[in-house]
Amino acid sequence: MRRVMFTCDDSSELLKTEADRTWDVVYFDPMFDVTYKTSQGLDLVRRLASLEPVRPGAIDQACRVARRCVVMKDREEGERLKALGFRDISQRGKLAYGRITM
Repeated sequence: MRRVMFTCDDSSELLKTEADRTWDVVYFDPMFDVTYKTSQGLDLVRRLASLEPVRPGAIDQACRVARRCVVMKDREEGERLKALGFRDISQRGKLAYGRITM
């Protein structure tokens, strides 16, 4: 994972500062409104993470910045993905992943 860059920042603000087609993939992994009881290992992450939902403007900026695709994780229903314009949605157990291909 030498070429992977992780950031913990306000996605909308960070993406606004990036040039067009700067990153191969932009991946959103937002915190869920309701947590699974079995995911207690993420308690520390929850304390540090932003609980704000991903906004449409952030998806627009991600599409501008990404060369290949924008990916976002959601609950199995994928309602947030649909609301944000993701059309390519796949189910993986209790999770859904949406992809916008550039």
